Amino acid sequence: MLDVPRAVNPPAVPAGAALDDPALYFNKELSWVDFNWRVLALAMDERTPLLERVKFVAITASNLDEFVQKRIGGLRRQEAAGVRQLSDDGRTPQEQLRLLHAAVVQMHGRMTALWESDLRARVADVADIHVVTRFADLSTEQR
Repeated sequence: MLDVPRAVNPPAVPAGAALDDPALYFNKELSWVDFNWRVLALAMDERTPLLERVKFVAITASNLDEFVQKRIGGLRRQEAAGVRQLSDDGRTPQEQLRLLHAAVVQMHGRMTALWESDLRARVADVADIHVVTRFADLSTEQR
């Protein structure tokens, strides 16, 4: 099985922890990143059929775009407004942004490398599917 990165490792729960102890809760943003690592892991797993791997890369890319726009955008707005309220797991918006930045950069890098160095060429060779990224690359007939 692949080694799937985690955005953060949960802290140990102290004995006799009260229900409001942050160690009892996952951070919803970091948990989302961990979920999407598992989706990307399916794309990285060579046992997964080729077109399914491409689908999982596409799902990860779409999810990551939305996450950055909505969730990270929301945390940035909180930071700009001076919000000091802690998340359920005891983190400020600034702490969450710091952890999320590192996790998102790592995930995006892995996803891009997988597509560019492996899947794009394979899908062209095996399935005769060619991804065009520039209009100029289209033939006159295709335009």
